[in-house]
Amino acid sequence: MATNPLGCLPASTRAAIAVGIGLACTTSFAYASAPAAGDATTPERSTVFQGRASAPARPAPASTLDVAQSSSGADPSLSGTPHGHEDDKQKRPSEEFWLSGIAFGGPTVYSGTFVGGPEARPHVSADFTFWPSIRFHKDVQMSIRQDISKVIASNADDDEARKRDTSLADTLITPSWVFYRNPDLGLTLSTNCTFAVPISRASRRAELYTSVRPAVSILKKGLLKYFDVRYTFRVTKNFNAYTTKVLDTETYGPIALPRSGGAENLGGGVVSDGKNLTSFGFLNWFTLTAHPTENLTVFAHYFLFNNFNYYGAPKDALASPYAAGGRGRTDETWGWIGLSYEINKVFDVGGGFVTVQAPKNGDNSGFRFPFLDIVTPSANLTQFYLNLGVSF
Repeated sequence: MATNPLGCLPASTRAAIAVGIGLACTTSFAYASAPAAGDATTPERSTVFQGRASAPARPAPASTLDVAQSSSGADPSLSGTPHGHEDDKQKRPSEEFWLSGIAFGGPTVYSGTFVGGPEARPHVSADFTFWPSIRFHKDVQMSIRQDISKVIASNADDDEARKRDTSLADTLITPSWVFYRNPDLGLTLSTNCTFAVPISRASRRAELYTSVRPAVSILKKGLLKYFDVRYTFRVTKNFNAYTTKVLDTETYGPIALPRSGGAENLGGGVVSDGKNLTSFGFLNWFTLTAHPTENLTVFAHYFLFNNFNYYGAPKDALASPYAAGGRGRTDETWGWIGLSYEINKVFDVGGGFVTVQAPKNGDNSGFRFPFLDIVTPSANLTQFYLNLGVSF
């Protein structure tokens, strides 16, 4: 007897998922006339992550979140929900015209949505990407990416200010250059540099001026005949007005300091919240792609982020004797598995799941499985998505 896989969910959750899918599909067609283009040599992840603080807090990925380079509050340009078009769709810049592009969007459902009882943490969003690309030469182009996210359903752990709202990720501008090709070896070397225009809430809250991310990639096609393998190394440097998030008394009024006169008081009516922002970071990105048929692409990404904070404020007379100074570090992985199917030269569909988490478990006794969180699904570390893409 056939069963409904969502039958165990509350009626309100099932309705929210249905609304999210309907809205996402409708809007995908509505924006088809304004496609966003990608650059096959410079895949960039951008949508905005929404959810609990333990997951990329939206932003949080966008090219989407981050605030520097990872969803843990380090890369506001990486925030957002994941979609596979940017790296795996076979992009076809027009040979006759200098402008090409893609637009894609669809629903994203977080793992806590499928949990019942008091542990349920439903979160559903509709996420869209617009990605135009300008070609200056067959090996030189520049892409501009913008991600938008609409919250459909949220839970008690989500930020109250973000319930059912619409938000923008940082705008990403990426010039790229393929500087070496060897068709006989199936080898391609490329480089790019992404500049973030800080329009997202997370970036504005972090007083981010911009984020600069140079990267270099090596692509080997036809490995074992069926697979393409790519490795990307990227460095991220953030430029912030302050080394911590701050509040100004002119906007927020008088602020009571638990350590009046301590390091949190920056003077000039500006108060630090005490948490250092990400200064710089490194990304190691591995991609395995297969094409079982001419139109079907299956891919797996593994991202390893190593982010480093600005140096902490010097210890003062009011600091705890147990406080440690220096530069903080945050490690994070993204495990992403998906597929896309090219319906024709204009439309394609895709889907998959992404897990964003720390590399090791809570007590550092072992490593987490990077692609799916099956231990704590209510933590919303895993996202499942569907999307529809339009290209020209």
